[in-house]
Amino acid sequence: MEQSPLNQWAPFVIVSRGPPATGWEADLGEHGEEGFLLVTVVEQDGVLACSPPGPAPSAGGLWTTKRDGEVKLRMDQSGIGSETPITVHDLFLATVEKYGHLPALASKKQGRWFKLTFRQYYEECRKTAKSFLKLGLGRVHRVCILGFNSLEWFLADVGAIFAG
Repeated sequence: MEQSPLNQWAPFVIVSRGPPATGWEADLGEHGEEGFLLVTVVEQDGVLACSPPGPAPSAGGLWTTKRDGEVKLRMDQSGIGSETPITVHDLFLATVEKYGHLPALASKKQGRWFKLTFRQYYEECRKTAKSFLKLGLGRVHRVCILGFNSLEWFLADVGAIFAG
């Protein structure tokens, strides 16, 4: 019986290459079928893509399996869940308007502290976003940032969000 390498780290995930549950069987153990999520892994152009099997929900559902699909926002009647939703970009702009002159990030390089205000941080994130777009980053594409916490990591993170 061939088992997914993920089973040793995430016992509630079963991965199969190709159509669901083809080519191997998984030991469901004491958890039963309800304790597992079956994921299909498809290789396309040398890239592995994972997606749960089954039909996607109709438009306006609470979830979707489509990378560019839309979901219904969950709103509460009161409390923080009832506040008007805003984008990361709009929240950042509101922060820049309110605290633009104050320090947002500080990074020590070669023994000296380098600081960015919220306004400078916003402008650098916009430059990073434009750079990602120039490099070919498109709608619903993804960016993987590998590295330690640093000024550049935060610029890449927010820049990727700004790029869309």
